[in-house]
Amino acid sequence: INSMGASLNYAWNYPVSKTFRFSMGVSPVLESRSLRLEEITFNEPDPFYNHLLGGATSQVDLSVRGGALLYSRGFYLGLSYLSIVNRPIRASEVALEEPFYRASMQTGFAFRTNPALAFKASVLAFLLMDDSFIIDYSLKAYLQDKGWVGLTYRDSGTGILMLGLNVTESINAAYSYEASFGGFQPFGGSSHELVVGFRINNLRKEESWVW
Repeated sequence: INSMGASLNYAWNYPVSKTFRFSMGVSPVLESRSLRLEEITFNEPDPFYNHLLGGATSQVDLSVRGGALLYSRGFYLGLSYLSIVNRPIRASEVALEEPFYRASMQTGFAFRTNPALAFKASVLAFLLMDDSFIIDYSLKAYLQDKGWVGLTYRDSGTGILMLGLNVTESINAAYSYEASFGGFQPFGGSSHELVVGFRINNLRKEESWVW
């Protein structure tokens, strides 16, 4: 399974007090998924598999997501809805047409052990379309609020290693490596993700409050 996508994120932030801000945002996401059916083999011929080989094996979807977040430098609480709009631009018989996630809920807090080192713990719960949950438990360590390293455990049997860097007040970058180690391990390998963020119109040169 190959997946590639792009998103545009817009958020409106309002200072509700000296320490807390409230944010509302929306994100259109364009995602392309394809299946390499030629990598699948059967011990016996399968007519439906041969039918799929003759059709389209890639799909392009457009979705729109929205959410709200109450946050400070030491705490956050958020809720998002992940399927406001979900439309296939190019459909296929193989790729999934229905969204996988319905919503997400997240919270986290930060604590500093010394002026140069801070830790941030968080929980992210995904609500699936069948009303079941997948939960991520994460812990990140920040060095002088510039670079960070983190670990995430997903209760479906997945571990994630994360690295990040605030390059400037306007640019940040992050990398994650995800590997399964539960019952799904024989069927799923690992994945790599690289994210580069740009903060536009940051007139006050404020550092990013990254969690």
